[in-house]
Amino acid sequence: MNTFQPEQAAFNIDPAIASANMMALYRPMFRGMTDYGNALCDGCTAFATEWLNFMNRRLHADLALQVKLSQCCAAEDVTQAWSSFMSAAANDYSTEFSRLSEIGSAASQRAMSAMQASGATVPARLWQKN
Repeated sequence: MNTFQPEQAAFNIDPAIASANMMALYRPMFRGMTDYGNALCDGCTAFATEWLNFMNRRLHADLALQVKLSQCCAAEDVTQAWSSFMSAAANDYSTEFSRLSEIGSAASQRAMSAMQASGATVPARLWQKN
């Protein structure tokens, strides 16, 4: 029965050296994936924080509308309060969606930059023949 003998292998490499070389080879990829994940998490956190702050501001505006409406004495006053509320709401939502788009774009840019930056750091000695 034929059994595998390490000395018969085409490449007789010390396992410790092979392991170190593999770690050196994959370290930039792992660093890039970690930086990529961190950038995405930071972007998601910024996005969620911005959205929750916006919703808090809109909730306060909605509650203020109720106070204004309760103080109205004529139909014209109600119409004016609703009109100004809806105009401000439309403007606020438009501004907020632009802001969220900027946050998402910046997060994507940082994530891609992190991944691309890691690809250029693979040690050249690992690709050279001895």
